Amino acid sequence: FSVDSSRIDTRREIVDFPLGVAGLMAAEAAYPERVVRAPLSPADAALGLTVGRVVSLDLGMINAGGTVVEAVDFDLDWTVQTTASGEFRIYGAATWQPTFRRRAQEGVVWVERVGYADGPLEWRGNAGLQWTKGPLTIDLNLQYFDSYRVAPAGLDPLAISIGAQRQRYQGARRIPSQVYVDLAAWRRFEIH
Repeated sequence: FSVDSSRIDTRREIVDFPLGVAGLMAAEAAYPERVVRAPLSPADAALGLTVGRVVSLDLGMINAGGTVVEAVDFDLDWTVQTTASGEFRIYGAATWQPTFRRRAQEGVVWVERVGYADGPLEWRGNAGLQWTKGPLTIDLNLQYFDSYRVAPAGLDPLAISIGAQRQRYQGARRIPSQVYVDLAAWRRFEIH
C-alpha cells in the first residue's frame, strides 16, 4: 500500500493577455511596452492632449498566469498464495484531487476547476479482485468516477451562460458519480 501526495505551484505561466483593449488602455502605465504611441504632434498639443496617438497595441501572450494543483494518490496491490484455492490478488488505485485552481494574472481571483466540466474530478479510481488457479484467471474490477457540475468553472458571463444552457440540456446541475463493473475470465492453453 502506498500514498503519494503532490503539490505543484506554477507562476508566470504563459496566458492570453487578460485585459483586452479597454483594459490595456486603462492600465497603460503598467504595460508601457505594449502601447506604442506616435510623438505628440503640435496639433494634438494645441487640443490639450498630453500623449501622441496610439500606433499599435500588443495583446499577445503574457507571463502572468498561475496554477496550483494538489493531489493524493493511493495504490494497493496485495497477493495471497494458497495451496488449495489458488492465488488471490486485491488491487486498487485512487486519486483525490482537492485543488486545481488557475488565475490569469496576479491579483485576480483564483478559479477552482475541480468538479466542473472543464476540470478534473475530485475522486476517481479503480479496485479489483483477481483469482488465479492453474491456467484459469477471473478478474472483477470496479471503476469509480466522481460527480461533477455540467458548467465550466468561473464566474465570467460566458461560463455562466454555457452552464445555464448545459443545465437545460442535461436537466440537472450535476452529472452523478458513476461506477462501472467489469468481469473478465481467461484461460491459458499449452500447445505441445
